[in-house]
Amino acid sequence: MTSLKVSRGKDGRPMTVISSDDLPLHKFDILKKHNMLSCEKLLTLTIYDLVEKTGLNLDDVNDILKIASTKLSPPILPIKDSVKSQVGLSFGSPNLDQAFLPLLYPGTILELWGEAASGKTQLALQLCASLHPNFSSAYISTEGPIPSGRLMELHRCRTISPTSTPKCEVQQCTTLEALTDCIYRQLPLLASSSPLKLVILDSVAAPFRCAEVEGGGVRRAQVIRSLGQQLKYLAVNHDLVVVTVNQATSVPEVGLAPALGLTWSYVVNARLHLVDVGEPGRRVVTVDKSSVLKTGTSSVTCSLKNTGII
Repeated sequence: MTSLKVSRGKDGRPMTVISSDDLPLHKFDILKKHNMLSCEKLLTLTIYDLVEKTGLNLDDVNDILKIASTKLSPPILPIKDSVKSQVGLSFGSPNLDQAFLPLLYPGTILELWGEAASGKTQLALQLCASLHPNFSSAYISTEGPIPSGRLMELHRCRTISPTSTPKCEVQQCTTLEALTDCIYRQLPLLASSSPLKLVILDSVAAPFRCAEVEGGGVRRAQVIRSLGQQLKYLAVNHDLVVVTVNQATSVPEVGLAPALGLTWSYVVNARLHLVDVGEPGRRVVTVDKSSVLKTGTSSVTCSLKNTGII
């Protein structure tokens, strides 16, 4: 079995590296000499690039790539462990739970996207309000004050105790610098010191729309990818569900699409699309991306009420 060692790159982002326990010492020394211990870096190179750079043969390079791939792959759990790990998580609606509960799987990132007033924030608050009292959540808002009054209202609709309050840490981050500090410094500390089960980021696109990223589009894509990888790292290593709220943007020849483009789309594991169908209080929620539910076929019509999206 390979050992797991996590280091950090120059930008502070976690890296998974191959250790001396994984390979014969002479092969490990070759990788170390060429600064190729990062699993992420190894998997961005072709087999023939690695042969040329290291002088190893094809069989050795293939073995190294298999080890790197295994280290970065999430563990496969038995069904009973998978079900157990989801205890305490709920959309707060029997209809939504029946259709989409498999998407609330620890170690993954779920995205809620749609146009303004489609119910994205309502559903995000509902997830926090429905969390089991043994666990806590974190709500990061990038667009303004957090609607804590609405969170309390939704929570009281879902608890038998009228004095109960949700265990939810809130943080307002209206700049990219504040969001970066929260995700890289504050959130890891919170995850290590509390029974954190759920993280909400509402919304992921706002800081990038409000500020220019020095270095242009390439640097902007790097920052987006780095933040996403940090969220994924926290989700996997602390057994969390990360839910991001994303805005809709108009794309030529495509129509409406989630903001931040392909760079961000590769980060999320699943997407739910919320649509206002034009009837008062009616919303349609559809699976837009998933590896466990068939995309485009799982659709639920909901009602937006005082008690939430039901």
